[in-house]
Amino acid sequence: MDASQGKKRAKRSNFSAKERETLALCIQPFKNVIEKVANDSASVKEKNKAWESIVRQFRLQVKDNSITVAQTKGIWKRMKVAGKKEEREFRKKQRQTGGGEPPAPVSIETSLVMGIAPSSFVLPPTNTLDSDEYGEEVTTVPDTQLDR
Repeated sequence: MDASQGKKRAKRSNFSAKERETLALCIQPFKNVIEKVANDSASVKEKNKAWESIVRQFRLQVKDNSITVAQTKGIWKRMKVAGKKEEREFRKKQRQTGGGEPPAPVSIETSLVMGIAPSSFVLPPTNTLDSDEYGEEVTTVPDTQLDR
């Protein structure tokens, strides 16, 4: 029997936006475990336990017992990639406004992902000298007063 005649895996329909949001909320309590960079045996066991708990809770929320840990890990990875792309596009559009209308903010899903895995996102540093950031002008001291 060749591979094309073998058993085929049942394909699940794509996760809806509501399901992805629910997944992010299920991951929230375990974010420090699953986003930990360490990969020693104790950490891997801890991560596997966390993913099993996440999937158990997620199955209850969406009422679908066919969802696996691998599917859940895969959708989480894709959510982070999509969130990074959306946040990068937002920053790009924000720099291009030139005083026009600001771009639409990132989606709720991306905001949730950014809150859970902030180390996955490279956020620009805030400029403490930018007067627009505070809504008032920053007063500078003239050079002549510094020499005294």
